[in-house]
Amino acid sequence: MNAVSVLEERLANGFGCLRSLGYNLLPARSEQSALLGEQWIFRLECPELRRALDIYFSYGSKGVDMMASAFVVALEDGHFGVDDYLRAHDRPDLLEKICSSARPNEQEFYIQNYLSELESICCSVLLPILSGEYWEAVDFDWRGYR
Repeated sequence: MNAVSVLEERLANGFGCLRSLGYNLLPARSEQSALLGEQWIFRLECPELRRALDIYFSYGSKGVDMMASAFVVALEDGHFGVDDYLRAHDRPDLLEKICSSARPNEQEFYIQNYLSELESICCSVLLPILSGEYWEAVDFDWRGYR
C-alpha cells in the first residue's frame, strides 16, 4: 500500500472526535514544492463551524525524508501551525510527538504514528478551538529562517 493510500484510509476512519462535530475529509490534493518535492494535502473541514484541519505530508521525494505538518484553519480568520500552538503553550511533551521525519522504508509506521498523536492532540488541547468555542491567533515561529 502506498503512503497516500495509507493516509486516506487512516483519515477516513480516524479523528472520530472531529467527525462527531461534522468534519468531513475532502479529496486530497497534490502540490509540488521546490524544497520538499511532492506534497499531499489532506483537509478535514466543518463548514458549519467555519473550521478545518489541514495536514501536509511531503512524500519523501528528492532525497528528503517524509515529513508532516498540520494547521488549524478558521475559514475566515487565518490559520496556525499545530507545532506553533504547542510551542506557544509550552507543551514540549506533545510537540516532540509530532516533530519528526521518516526514511522511505519507515513511511507507513510514521504515518500511523503521526496521525495517532495528532488525533490525540486535536481531541484534547485543540478541541475547544476546533469545535468553534473560540479562535486564537498564534504567531508563526520562523525558528531563525527569516
